[in-house]
Amino acid sequence: MTQPFSVRIFLVDGDPAGIKVVEKSNWTGVGLVFPQSLFGKAKARPELLRTGVYVLVGPGESAQRPRVYIGEGDPILPRLNQHELKKDWWTHAVCFTSKDQNLNKAHIQYLSRAWWSGRRRQALRPGQRQHAPAPQPQRS
Repeated sequence: MTQPFSVRIFLVDGDPAGIKVVEKSNWTGVGLVFPQSLFGKAKARPELLRTGVYVLVGPGESAQRPRVYIGEGDPILPRLNQHELKKDWWTHAVCFTSKDQNLNKAHIQYLSRAWWSGRRRQALRPGQRQHAPAPQPQRS
C-alpha cells in the first residue's frame, strides 16, 4: 500500500499557467515546470544550473498521445538552450534536479535510462526521441 505524501507547488509569478517549482515532502529533489513561451524567464532559475533530467512535451501526431523527449543535462540549461534552437515542437518542459546538488552524471544517466525504458514499455511511437541514452556500464 502506498503512503500518503504532500506536494508543494510554488507559482513563481502567481500564475498557474506560468513557471512552477514542485517539491514533495521528505524528498531532496525539486521539479521545475514551465511553458516554452516562458523559457527566457525560466533561464534565470537556479534549478536549471544544476545536474538533472528533463522532459520536453508537445503535441503529438494524434490528440491521444503527446510527443515526448527525455533528456539529461550537467547542467540542464545548456541542453535546453540547444533544444530551443533545434526542437521547435515542444510546448512545456519538466525538469528534475536535487535541492542539495547531490546528483551527478551517473545518477542522471540512470534516471534518464529508467524513464526511457518505462516510456518504451508504454508503446512510445518511433521518432519521439532522437537518441537513446548511453548503455549502463557493466559491473565486473
